[in-house]
Amino acid sequence: VERLDGPPDVTVPVAFTFPPGADEPKGRPAVVLLRANLFDAWHDEPTTFDWLGQFLASRGYVVIEPAAIQLSNSADPMKTTTYEQWAPVATGRVAAALELARAKGWADPARTCVIGRDFMFLIALESALRTENRIGCLVGVDGIADLASVLDDYRDAARSDLGRHVDFGLGFFKDQFGPDRAALAAASPSRRIGSLQVDTLLLANGTERYSSFAQNREIAAALREAAKTVETVRIVGSDFDFSRSDARAAYLGHLETFLAAQLGGAAP
Repeated sequence: VERLDGPPDVTVPVAFTFPPGADEPKGRPAVVLLRANLFDAWHDEPTTFDWLGQFLASRGYVVIEPAAIQLSNSADPMKTTTYEQWAPVATGRVAAALELARAKGWADPARTCVIGRDFMFLIALESALRTENRIGCLVGVDGIADLASVLDDYRDAARSDLGRHVDFGLGFFKDQFGPDRAALAAASPSRRIGSLQVDTLLLANGTERYSSFAQNREIAAALREAAKTVETVRIVGSDFDFSRSDARAAYLGHLETFLAAQLGGAAP
């Protein structure tokens, strides 16, 4: 685990997972893996077994996992700001983690892919849109790109018979991303999806959580309209965590195939 400079009194950890036998890898293809809660309260070590990171490292990739934003950590000043305010900071942390891996010679600057899960797809997409990051491909897993539509979903559910069950989720969403629908629509990277210059894989589980599969269809349609290459896959029968072995195998299989095609396979 390395540390990036953060706001006052906050350190930003970055977990690096290397391929087996590579204590000091050189020029490997790299995968940036973005998930909101890999770290707990900015402690130095990941809190759970990282099966996805371990899988990717076993295929020869240097896996880079920066704590771009810790939604559960009150020490991070970004927790009290809206998406429009904290997204550039989170994207900057991704860029800094990439620069660190490249400066140390671990990662090949010409072969990098970024994966974003759930709301962290926002930051993955923002990072891929920044051409100076030299990101070659993008993967969304139950990705969210349009925050305004998520706010609409929460509000619709709150008015239904499920209202008391979603009140906490609606409050949490407003705290983290802001309550203003117009501001969310303007800030969401979905508006700039047509300018994306990299091939994209969009994976979704078998549930309808946050209507991510519907968002996948909309993102894919926008990319195809802009003559970009995109693949969409829904893992039928899977839950949100890909707990079933057959669903997880299908998820990893699609991911492995896409990364090998985009990054030219793992370095020897």
